[in-house]
Amino acid sequence: MHEFSVAESLVEQIGEIVAENGLAEVDRVELEVGELRQVVPEILQLAFRETARDTPAEAAELVLKEVEARAECRRCRRTFRPDPWDYSCPACDVADAKVLAGDGLVLKSVVASESSGVAVV
Repeated sequence: MHEFSVAESLVEQIGEIVAENGLAEVDRVELEVGELRQVVPEILQLAFRETARDTPAEAAELVLKEVEARAECRRCRRTFRPDPWDYSCPACDVADAKVLAGDGLVLKSVVASESSGVAVV
């Protein structure tokens, strides 16, 4: 379950953001998750809860947005949605594709309380 390593990295990143910006409690975290990462949302939510204990993100809501996979065949240039286990082009059946989207994990925003109100980072 790589969700726990994703959660650990996420909480570490949030900790750095909190420290750099003088923030207090994190209220909301938005994360874009590429379909090709094969992250199970429920397990990531659980892993985040466990990993965020005793940190400023302990009570934060984790909002996940899945990004659909898109690839382009290098041979015929067709854009298609690849299967995580098969990058073969549906038009020419060649497995030589360039991933255009859906392969990343991107921390989009952190909403946190600061002494003077709310900050979005």
